[in-house]
Amino acid sequence: MRFFIGTLFLLGSFFAKSQAIYSNSFGDPKNPAIVFMHGGPGYNPVSFELGAARNLADLGYYVITFDQRGCGRSKKDSITDHYKFNKANEDINTVLKKYNVTQATFIGHSWGGTGAIKFAENYPEKVKAIILVGSPLNYELTFKAIIQHCEEKFKQKKDSVALKQIAFVKKMDTTKLEYSGSCFMYAMNSGLYTPTNPSHERTQIYEEMKKSKKAEYLSNMTSDPVYGFYMNEQYTTLDMRYDLKKVQEKNIPVYAIYGKEDGLFNQAHFDMIKKAVGDANFVLIENASHNVFIDQREVFIQQVKKFLTPPLVEKTKK
Repeated sequence: MRFFIGTLFLLGSFFAKSQAIYSNSFGDPKNPAIVFMHGGPGYNPVSFELGAARNLADLGYYVITFDQRGCGRSKKDSITDHYKFNKANEDINTVLKKYNVTQATFIGHSWGGTGAIKFAENYPEKVKAIILVGSPLNYELTFKAIIQHCEEKFKQKKDSVALKQIAFVKKMDTTKLEYSGSCFMYAMNSGLYTPTNPSHERTQIYEEMKKSKKAEYLSNMTSDPVYGFYMNEQYTTLDMRYDLKKVQEKNIPVYAIYGKEDGLFNQAHFDMIKKAVGDANFVLIENASHNVFIDQREVFIQQVKKFLTPPLVEKTKK
């Protein structure tokens, strides 16, 4: 286990409604709190923990991560009915209570942005701000963007077989889980999560990650949350614009940091997000894809700091 000067590293497991939830914290509990919401449904926060959590803590934040219900290091949960936004909100509240946090900034990566917005709708007094990172505002637009980018790649390669396969996907029922699953599979296999020219910083970070005891979780996805949130919340058809507007009406600032080469988005989707959060609150980072906090870690961290300082951090310190 590595310890960094000025950074206190804590980890633990607790029970939320009899469901074991794994959590970590980085930094001084007296500092302004940041809660990281990982992607999925079904992924975990290990890439963020190994990529940027300690760096943010060293800047003066108290960073909290947790594996959402049934994900990663949390206890397996196959009960479909447990995967609802109200249950997820209960888990977040339990996390906040464990770390004695009354209010926090939420960084929502990918699916985690949806969870952060839903939590803020119901508990606005506990959310200081939201930073969306590679988070879809309209899921159907994301699937269309994936197909668009894949088609472009296959045409460039003159891959007629792959073009026929993607044409078949386009004819599928876009509301079904099979359609979204196929889209994400093509996104992964077509390199849509990776920038064209990965930076030296990104390469170094991933090399360090491979040596970590947590490395096994970097490719770990659990299926129960995917199926559960599909059955209960129809997450593959969500349009978060109305929810986001309700959060903003409660005077919660919402920021957005995205990788310019994130293959899960097209220009129409970026424009939609920019319009929703405002020009000044939207940033596209060059030479970065979906995991922008790894692809361009230093730029990402400085942008988070810029968004949160001042007046947000100064108000927190009073």
